[in-house]
Amino acid sequence: MGVQKGYSFCKAYESYLAWFHDKATDTAKPKDEEEILGCQLCNEDVFEGEGFLLSRVFFVVPLLPSESRNGRLEVFVITELNLMKKAEDSDEIEDVIPVEYTAPPFQA
Repeated sequence: MGVQKGYSFCKAYESYLAWFHDKATDTAKPKDEEEILGCQLCNEDVFEGEGFLLSRVFFVVPLLPSESRNGRLEVFVITELNLMKKAEDSDEIEDVIPVEYTAPPFQA
């Protein structure tokens, strides 16, 4: 399965919902947007220089074996890429330049 780049969070969430409805049992409940943001696993600085910082955040959304149709743990991964402008006099972030999300495209 490839990765679709340039998603908005809304589009990445729609991809998660399609994946969830295919993988989950009928009694399982999908996570809402706030719960997805709570699934942040880690972040990493990809690049830093000349007053900018490029940072990537990984959200790993689990589907427990008890919720999965196949009885195994399943995960859905969304990444968030942020380009941030630093203040000239410090390491403080002054501005976040538009965010890009990536998520596996899903066709049921």
